[in-house]
Amino acid sequence: IWFPETINTNWYLFSQKFVYQFHMPLFMCLSGFLAFLSVNKKNIKTKQEYLNYQKKKLYKFLPVCLLAVFTAVLLDIFYHALDAEQVYKNIFTAVFIPASGTAAFIWYLYVLFGFYLITPFLINFKRDTQFLILFGAFLLTNFKDLVSPLFSTDLFCKYFFFFLAGGLIYLYREQFVAYLNRNGRWIMLISIILIFIDLINDLNLPYQVISIVVILSVMYISILKWPEQISKIFILIGKSSFAIYILNS
Repeated sequence: IWFPETINTNWYLFSQKFVYQFHMPLFMCLSGFLAFLSVNKKNIKTKQEYLNYQKKKLYKFLPVCLLAVFTAVLLDIFYHALDAEQVYKNIFTAVFIPASGTAAFIWYLYVLFGFYLITPFLINFKRDTQFLILFGAFLLTNFKDLVSPLFSTDLFCKYFFFFLAGGLIYLYREQFVAYLNRNGRWIMLISIILIFIDLINDLNLPYQVISIVVILSVMYISILKWPEQISKIFILIGKSSFAIYILNS
């Protein structure tokens, strides 16, 4: 929530910084879970099946991207009274370096589409290879600032670990749920301790640490027995998440 009255308030800035440590990794992890579920159901085996699948994803993302860029440029023209050169520059930035453009939120669509491009290959690797890639992806989370922002490649590297982790949670969900059932309470306790340490130390813990414990805690909370009416609310939010993300932006 971005109000003029709160953007310079210390408690607000601190709260926002805290949430921003883990909210996108959590979102990417859930995206990975759903992407692997989607690809697994399609059972993609041939080149043509792969191309058809990617076309469907492109048709889903492209109109939203174009609409967002078009709307953002129009707002720039009428709200900021930009000249022609600045308009061209804004269009270039929005298309090629979306995170720095007016419609900055579309960087997620670039990154997610990139993940969908490689998911059919990731899902068919052997287990050992998948976890080796996961380890390499974790190392990549530390090199965002060294990677080009072109087409949001830097953010692809930052969040690939969390996306792939979500995908592997889907592939090995029975073992994962069994692990959570055995250790969920300890995970919650460790999460609370680490979050407390992070808060009193001005949010200086690595975002990877906070993100991992929050993701595990959220997953544990999600498998607990909840009243049906509460579950229905969260299911509705889940089904509408893509629309909510776009409208919120």
